[in-house]
Amino acid sequence: MMIGGCSWTIVLTAAMILRMMSRLALGGLLVAGLTVAETPTFQHDILPLFEKRCNSCHGSVKTANLDLRTLESTMKGGASGPVVVPGKPDGSFLWKKIASDAMPLGGIQFTSDEKALVRHWIEQGQFAGGDVAAKSPESRITDQKRRFWSYQKPMKHPVPVVRSTAQVRNPIDAFVLQKLEAKGLRLNSEAPREKLIRRAYFDLTGLPPTPEEVKAYAADSSPGSYAALIERLLGSERYGERWARHWLDSAGYSDGNGFLGDEPRTHAWRYRDWIIKALNRDMPYDQFVMHQLAGDQMTDWKMGEKLSADAVEKLTATGFLRLTPDG
Repeated sequence: MMIGGCSWTIVLTAAMILRMMSRLALGGLLVAGLTVAETPTFQHDILPLFEKRCNSCHGSVKTANLDLRTLESTMKGGASGPVVVPGKPDGSFLWKKIASDAMPLGGIQFTSDEKALVRHWIEQGQFAGGDVAAKSPESRITDQKRRFWSYQKPMKHPVPVVRSTAQVRNPIDAFVLQKLEAKGLRLNSEAPREKLIRRAYFDLTGLPPTPEEVKAYAADSSPGSYAALIERLLGSERYGERWARHWLDSAGYSDGNGFLGDEPRTHAWRYRDWIIKALNRDMPYDQFVMHQLAGDQMTDWKMGEKLSADAVEKLTATGFLRLTPDG
């Protein structure tokens, strides 16, 4: 699998995690044992609590017509009207229910720290302007958002019928040609084999072929020669090195800490090599991301004990979480 092709997913995932890390790095306010932003927001500080404690009743089910999945729906309130009065926790129906342990029903109650955080949010929280959630529904997948194309289950569409059938080498060609022919266009003629091998090499490995390789490929007119070339390049260690650069750039990889003297991170190369090896092993994308975000939770290990090879690999992947500048 060519993970390097998933550029938008890479950028968005990296940006999300780096933003989260920068929030933690900037510090915050200690509220009854919880470190939170001085002005807590619904999206980052309160929503995670509601997801754990409240959304089984006040999520998609909407008990009492109260939906706590977004700031917009929370401020709208439920069957009995608004449940939050900004700046006035003692006048907020939601706070009264949480403070008295009347909510959640039959579930794990809010801890004293969590209660303090909810009260602090109602007192100091941003309900308009600064909180991105106030301007639009939260970046949670609502029923409406779930209809967006990227959330739809992939469907196998019939291969379109095109006029230039001689140019169709695989089904993808037919889909491309369909769009071109609709505009009176067609595919370019096939590139000379000397150019084709150079394009493949530079695209997949970042390096040019040797003159001997160019000559050998140009002389090989067998039907499967191009497919064999691609498979060989995908199997090369240079493939992982070439495409790892895209992920490492998006993730903010650096061999130094980034502050003042920019002291070297003497073991950063281990994470870099893990990315290269993951690409060369064709690691499935979900595992590729999960190892980097939560590798330490995916294996049994204890500090001070000899680590297994599996633990070393998964812990190395979490180097992703230490890539921001560190003073």
